[in-house]
Order: sequence, then C-alpha cells, then structure tokens
Amino acid sequence: MCADSRQTVLTRSLHFTTTGSRGVFHSARKRRQQRIAQRCVAGANAGFPLLSEERSKWAVLNFPNQSRVFDATHRAVRFWGHDSALEWSFFVTEDALKHLQPKMARNEASLLHAFDTNRAAIYAAAKKAFKRERKGSYELTAVDF
Repeated sequence: MCADSRQTVLTRSLHFTTTGSRGVFHSARKRRQQRIAQRCVAGANAGFPLLSEERSKWAVLNFPNQSRVFDATHRAVRFWGHDSALEWSFFVTEDALKHLQPKMARNEASLLHAFDTNRAAIYAAAKKAFKRERKGSYELTAVDF
C-alpha cells in the first residue's frame, strides 16, 4: 500500500469519525431537548413533571403485607399498600364488601372473609384509586368496583 492511499484512508476514517460523532452529539442533544420539552408545561411546576405524570410513570403500589383488620369506627376493613418506602392506608367499606359479596352477614368475621375472597378485585381498585390522586388514606366504596 502506498503512502498516498494510506493518507486517503486515514483522512476518510478521521472525517467519518468526526462527522459521525458530531451527528451523534447533535442527535443526543436534540433527544434531551425533546425530553425536557415533553416534561415541561409552560408556567406549571417550574418545569418539573406534573404530579399526575410523575405518579403514572414511577409509582408502583404493592401489597406485600397480607394483613387486614376490621375498623369498627369506619365500619370498614383496613389494609395497607406500599409505594417504595412509603405506606398507604386503604379502607374497604362495609357497603363495598356487601356489593362484592351480596349474601354476606354484616359482622366482623364475614367482612374479613369477604375481603379475603375478593382480595384481587380489591387490590385492583386500590391501585386505580392510588393512581387517580395522592391522599393520606383511601376509602374504597361500592362505586370503585
């Protein structure tokens, strides 16, 4: 291979690398600007994602603790969900449980049994309520099912 052809190959590869990296640099900057523009709403939250957007992207509600307790004050079954390190209280009202299991008696044991029988539907309703809005505690009524 002669010196001229080596110089040409070297020049072409250098030109390709420079042009290619510039193209990558510009496209990365463009993607970053698009992400920022998508998250920013003019005049709202100082350019940070809105709470509902943030919640739908990042909040994952889990129910690792299977415990539940009858709360006589609320006439509801209380259970807990966890979002990362935070714990959230949920109440399923007596009427909601009666809606899920119509032939149930209205005593503590029957309410807890109705909760255990319909746990999957109750957890699904709790996740929907949690995604709608953030509160200190959530009360699930017959409308939520």
